[in-house]
Amino acid sequence: MANFSNGSVTVTTTPTMILPGRGRRIGFIFQNRSGSEIFIGPDTSITITNTVSLLAGGYLNESAKVGLFRGPIFGVVDSGTAEIRFWEWGE
Repeated sequence: MANFSNGSVTVTTTPTMILPGRGRRIGFIFQNRSGSEIFIGPDTSITITNTVSLLAGGYLNESAKVGLFRGPIFGVVDSGTAEIRFWEWGE
């Protein structure tokens, strides 16, 4: 049976960890609950120019995919703060 975690993270202009690495991750969902774009990437070297973005109000669903990323996931915004909610599951 898979185990789950869920929560909310306030992302700032400094790279903020959204999810820690998890070797047995099966999937995750992110929902951007703010009016700002959130930029996500794999480590603290992320900036708004070297990442992928999650648009305001958007979501990302990654599950049961071969090669699913299992490392830490960080977020950053260009100004202010933004709220991202997550749900993650694994073994």
